[in-house]
Amino acid sequence: MQFLITIFLSVLSCSYILAQSFDESTKMSDKMVVARTAGFETYDTRLKGIDGSPYLKDNWSEGYIVLLNGDTIQDLVLKIDVHNQEFVHKTESKMMSIPKAFVERIVFTGIDVFTGSRVDDNFVLKTHENERKIFKELVVGDYSVYRHDYCVLLKPSYNPAIDAGNINYQLNKKIKYYYEIDGLVKIVPSSRKKFMKEVAEHPVLQEAIKMNRFDSKDERDLINFFKTINK
Repeated sequence: MQFLITIFLSVLSCSYILAQSFDESTKMSDKMVVARTAGFETYDTRLKGIDGSPYLKDNWSEGYIVLLNGDTIQDLVLKIDVHNQEFVHKTESKMMSIPKAFVERIVFTGIDVFTGSRVDDNFVLKTHENERKIFKELVVGDYSVYRHDYCVLLKPSYNPAIDAGNINYQLNKKIKYYYEIDGLVKIVPSSRKKFMKEVAEHPVLQEAIKMNRFDSKDERDLINFFKTINK
């Protein structure tokens, strides 16, 4: 099964590259960049001289992929590279970057330790400011809310004069929350006042923001608020 999945992903990757139209003057280095992001064999992207992990979680998890055409690829071992905004699939001998151009979502499957029931974590690809980003679905409805995990690369802070600070670069994980309205994905404003102003053309949502107190930086508050307005 793993062999067939690997073959499928390889064909998918090759199809993606063959579909690209390159100008004759395109540099080979540019083609190599496209080839890598299309989903060829990859590797652990942690680099010497950089502290921190690029992955949302370092451990591998079971899950499946839903493609844009509705097809699914089951029984995968996956994790998310939030620094490069890539999905990574592990076979017995390789790590493969999955071509985002064909992916609608990736679903991690698990079991709730308290109830014993199945729990799915859905990660979708959405476009924000002309860039395809990975979002975790928190609430889905007429008004949806998402969590976006990413990394910021911090420069070394080492000061030899006082022999203090970090000598290496650091990957610092960050979180932003987004909401979706009218098919557009937007960053959740930092205050309720700004939020109300931004959704002025949506009086129902604006009134809900006015009547409900919540912290726009608190995930639990956002989940509860968006569940309420979607009832």
